[in-house]
Amino acid sequence: GRNGLVDLEDPSLNKLLEIREKYGFARGELRFIKKDGTKFTTELSSSIFTNTKGEVFTSMIIRDITDRRKWEAELLQAKEKAEESDRLKSAFLANISHEIRTPMNGILGFLELLEEPELDENQKSIYTDLVIKSSQRLLDTINDIIDISKIETGAEKLKLGEVNVNDVMEYHYNFFKSLSDEKGLELILDKQADRAVTRVKTDRQKLDSILSNLIKNALKFTDKGYIKVGNYIENNYLKFYVKDTGKGIPEDRIEVIFDRFTQADPGIDKLHEGSGLGLSIVKAYIEMLGGKIDVESETDKGSVFTVSIPCESFESISQEVAETPAHCNKFPVGLTILVAEDDDICYKLLKTILTAEGTSVIRTINGFDTIQKVRENPDIPIVLMDIKMPGMNGIDATKKIREFNKDIIIIAQTAFAMSGDKEKILEAGCNDYISKPVRRNEILRVVDLYCAKK
Repeated sequence: GRNGLVDLEDPSLNKLLEIREKYGFARGELRFIKKDGTKFTTELSSSIFTNTKGEVFTSMIIRDITDRRKWEAELLQAKEKAEESDRLKSAFLANISHEIRTPMNGILGFLELLEEPELDENQKSIYTDLVIKSSQRLLDTINDIIDISKIETGAEKLKLGEVNVNDVMEYHYNFFKSLSDEKGLELILDKQADRAVTRVKTDRQKLDSILSNLIKNALKFTDKGYIKVGNYIENNYLKFYVKDTGKGIPEDRIEVIFDRFTQADPGIDKLHEGSGLGLSIVKAYIEMLGGKIDVESETDKGSVFTVSIPCESFESISQEVAETPAHCNKFPVGLTILVAEDDDICYKLLKTILTAEGTSVIRTINGFDTIQKVRENPDIPIVLMDIKMPGMNGIDATKKIREFNKDIIIIAQTAFAMSGDKEKILEAGCNDYISKPVRRNEILRVVDLYCAKK
């Protein structure tokens, strides 16, 4: 035929002819060979019939089904992908449900116990500590969900800036020291880069997230011994490592630990808390930074995670440290703060913290009211501005206020849920920001700082 010759090596040809001879009809698949030697599959239907004169005829219909085979393969792939997506969704819901319900159970349960009238101060302290730990675990889960969602949607972007890598290391060492002490582990700040080359250009937030997740992981899977954290700069690469003496990772599981919801030992999922997203976030951030991660591990002996990220040095930048304004020992007498907050519970928390320092508080619940209050009370020195409010949000309200009042201090309250929020807040004219959930010490620190500047 015009397409080429029948592939005589195809055993289905003889089979089809046998079937047609026996039953008068046959249908099947047959390969043809093109002039260039390539083979393609056809669907063949053939019949034997006799006319009224008793003459015997054969009919044969041949259809090229290459495209159909391609569509079928694509449909099968799409079906498998949908089934895999469904399995991941089920794993996600089961895991996240557990990671939300478990700490919520601790929070609600111990809050109820705190209402018992016979509690002594020691029990109150223990229960309060457990509520705080459960709340932090819940917050970690929410942060992981937000991070992985931003990565998935492509909303997470690189924000490069000057970073002192040794300051980063020392911050994480101080942050995790109490947690390691609690488990009876030694946290060691090991080798550090030479002070002369520690100022590099990279993304601080992603660096913090990578390091934090790796140390948390080491703490989670290490029951005795130590955790070493170190860094160095080599050939324009920032390298840091986290070494532990934990349970280690079987060789055949090292690759899968970076998949979502996957742990080194599938049988221990319920023994260790966590969203199962930490290492997948780490890998995504490292790839965004153009780096790589290496893992060396031995079962029951420990693991070493080494991260390499390309970076530019800021050696030429002056090493002078900017002078920090002296803090007030106490808020000024008669200080009034305008709190723009539509949520009643958030407002009550802020009011309780501020009034305990002798501060007067005025409240607004949307952007329009906030603008009006600032117009009516030009002497108000500070506004705590919630970014997400009904009617007019905090960013738009700040822009409007800046049209007629350049001097008032505006401190944003924000969850920084999406990429670029921080930049939008500062560009709108806010002087600073505090992250939600708000912490007493952070509120007082920021307000105190701007009291000193006034």
